[in-house]
Amino acid sequence: FTGLDLYNQIVNARNGLKEERKRFDDFEKFIGREFFKGESIDIVAQFNINEKHDNNDKNEIINIHIKDKSNYLHDLGDGIQSLIILMYTIFIAPENTLIFIDEPELNLHPGMQRLFLEQITNNPDLIKKKLTYVIATHSNHLLDLTIEKDNISIYSFSKRENSKFQIKNINAGNNEIIRELGVNNSSVFLANSSIWVEGISDRNYSKAFLI
Repeated sequence: FTGLDLYNQIVNARNGLKEERKRFDDFEKFIGREFFKGESIDIVAQFNINEKHDNNDKNEIINIHIKDKSNYLHDLGDGIQSLIILMYTIFIAPENTLIFIDEPELNLHPGMQRLFLEQITNNPDLIKKKLTYVIATHSNHLLDLTIEKDNISIYSFSKRENSKFQIKNINAGNNEIIRELGVNNSSVFLANSSIWVEGISDRNYSKAFLI
């Protein structure tokens, strides 16, 4: 789901069966509560049935009504647009869905990246759905945030010969020592550096905790 057909998705949801309309209504409440400080919002895809029949409807515009003000979605900024696109599919997904997300950090500043990660890991409505996420990212901010979480695993993929990849879990095991040292996931994952320790025993301990 790229968001390119979000307009059609909204039209279908708002004019679908009662269950679909209820899910979309829940999504609006969720967006208003979590991203618009609890304001009541109304997400509308502008629709003129006569123009549709005549193939003249060239203005497929999504409006978000906040309080008494109507806002075009594209005027709210790239960040909130990305969040709505990301969260729409996640929120309306059936229970036990496996969701793949490629680079969710696009158009999201670090604060919004934290907001996104907090929602998919802590939001009670989403937790009840028992969703599983597989996320590919280049964001050191997201990597740093994962050290606070016990329900996220980080894997690195290294290309080998014959189109094969080596996959490593880089946060397996006890990472309390890393937290105490103030070493973030991105420090270990992205840095090309050496860690100097005192003595053979300390080296073995650090190696065991970091691998």
